[in-house]
Amino acid sequence: MNFLTISPLLFGVGLAALAVGLFVLQQLRIRYTQLYVPTTLFWAEAVRDAPVRVFRNRFKHWLAYLLVLLICWLLWLGFSDFRTNTSATGDFHAFVLDASAGASVGNEFNSSKQQLLNDIGSFSKDHREVYITAGRNQKVLATREETLLLERRLADVEPKSAPASVEDLIRTLVRGVEEEENLFINIYGRTAIPQDVIDQLPDNVTINWQLPTDDGTQNRGIVALGIGEPLSGAWDKIDVLLRIIDSSGEEIPLTDLSLLLNEQPLEAASLTRLNETDFIMYDVPANGGVFQVTLAGDDDVKFDNEASVALPLKQPIRVAVGENLPNSVLLALRADAALQIVSLSEEADVAVVGPGDPASPLPTFSVVPMDSQEIAFVIGIDEGEDADRSLQVAVDSLGLRNIDAVSIATELNRDIEVQMEIGDQRSIALWDSIVEDEFNFRDSFSFPLFVSKSIRYLANEPPWYAYFAAGRPAIEQSAGASLANTDLLSEMAAGTYLVRNESGEFENMNQLPGVVSLLDTAVTTRSTNQGVLSEAGINTPVYPRWALLTWLMLLVFGLVIAEWYIYQRRLMP
Repeated sequence: MNFLTISPLLFGVGLAALAVGLFVLQQLRIRYTQLYVPTTLFWAEAVRDAPVRVFRNRFKHWLAYLLVLLICWLLWLGFSDFRTNTSATGDFHAFVLDASAGASVGNEFNSSKQQLLNDIGSFSKDHREVYITAGRNQKVLATREETLLLERRLADVEPKSAPASVEDLIRTLVRGVEEEENLFINIYGRTAIPQDVIDQLPDNVTINWQLPTDDGTQNRGIVALGIGEPLSGAWDKIDVLLRIIDSSGEEIPLTDLSLLLNEQPLEAASLTRLNETDFIMYDVPANGGVFQVTLAGDDDVKFDNEASVALPLKQPIRVAVGENLPNSVLLALRADAALQIVSLSEEADVAVVGPGDPASPLPTFSVVPMDSQEIAFVIGIDEGEDADRSLQVAVDSLGLRNIDAVSIATELNRDIEVQMEIGDQRSIALWDSIVEDEFNFRDSFSFPLFVSKSIRYLANEPPWYAYFAAGRPAIEQSAGASLANTDLLSEMAAGTYLVRNESGEFENMNQLPGVVSLLDTAVTTRSTNQGVLSEAGINTPVYPRWALLTWLMLLVFGLVIAEWYIYQRRLMP
């Protein structure tokens, strides 16, 4: 047991003070004195001068004294906030309130919040913490903080359009638990936790759920919205994939969907149904706009009825070609429809030159004589990029693993190597002997891919993403068309390897629109750990705060009635 409003020492001092105070008051007695006054005019003065109470030498009425003392002690006990808990056994309780999108069903969130406020008062402030989980985890009540602060901090909290992040919080809490301490993680809400996370918990960690009343009826929502390279092969188009799930298993009619492309309406009939849940729209212009889908109708969760995805901005790349460029490289350039070939004198984005061509101030793809360069492939990177990491990615992206490097090295009597160099701008240089007819690199599938990727790397095309889902990594989709490092591209565009934890709009570093959508199957289907829920329960004390206070007040009321009865029978002064 513990005392959370005052210390145990102060509580004991209060008990002693009440006993002494009542003892002194019990000793005071009315002294009856007969006094004759000549006239009633002196009555008031005589009453004022006569002592009303005096101390008696002998203490009387022990039972009356003990009865009044018991009443006062019970009132003092209620004021001291007497509670029982399990803190003496080394237990620590982490209370977790789920404020993710899944908690927005009906009145479930308010119910869970109120249940948490009712339960938290029954635990020692030295052995409990409170967290809110909604995309990110936030501690709202630390150890030793007063419980009254929690109600104020939760007053304006509402569910957010974000996935639950209880799994991450559990891993964090488990890392900090001591071996001799039992950790109870009490979750208020229906958030699901992967079974493998539960199976890996230490023996001294227990997860309990406090479930609100199920207010759900039926829900359907958008769980996937992404883009990819078009099946048609058109360089300036993308395909859009959409997935919608109905908890009842019914098929989603196209008439319930509203589509917007750059804020202009599209016919839902332009979607092609793949199955009961999946749709695709082919050859959508990659013009840097936003593709938005809205699902009509009311259901349990409002946050999954709308989703958006930012489209890439695909523009042609102007390539200035030198006069001495080998024909094999020129043919590879012409095979890429996204490249516009111009002369060196015209305005361009990238220069491609051969042996003897003048140097260009543009990012340049150079075919150089073998005696002018020691390394077969030299890739220039900007300052600030990680050379080692970029080299590992480039070896695979170049397609060098697919060529017969041993045969070329034997014929040329030189090692075939790749080297990264840090410079003022990007560049690529390779031996002219490698692109000649007698070697298989020119006729391999890797060669045109190598040329195409190299041009996009030099043009520094902005990366684009398959989707932005709240709380999940950004899937960088353009890495297959560039030599640049995928992680670096993701960091450049989104500002982080992980996108935002909550749905909404943002502007990436290329000043293109970015949209984060919920896209969470667990929220839409309202997944829960059914097998665990049936066995779990919050390990709350036997006598919560308000129950104890109620019994104390009833006992005090009964004692006051008894005192009144005794006084009326003249058994008590």
